[in-house]
Amino acid sequence: MNAGELRHKVTIQELQRTPDGYGGYTETWNNVAVVWAKIQPLRGNERYQAQQVSSALSHKIILRYLDGVKPQMRVLRGLRVFHVVSVINVEERNEVLELLCEEEIA
Repeated sequence: MNAGELRHKVTIQELQRTPDGYGGYTETWNNVAVVWAKIQPLRGNERYQAQQVSSALSHKIILRYLDGVKPQMRVLRGLRVFHVVSVINVEERNEVLELLCEEEIA
């Protein structure tokens, strides 16, 4: 991996659920790490659901290996939100992670 390609500063977050005392949960996103990454768009599509058109963009986010990254996490870049769908440890070398993500479109 060429370090010069990691030009996007991103924040990796994990969802934390805290019982609210009434049988439900309060959800908050906590920062896990701030790292440099490469963001590559893969594809986009639109779907018609509940009488509304919604868009979905998928991306591959490449970063140096970071232990503990899971599909339940999300990645922030400015106001953009990427939900992690899968995590790939490239060649199982613990050097590079590829995160396959869907971008949240408002």
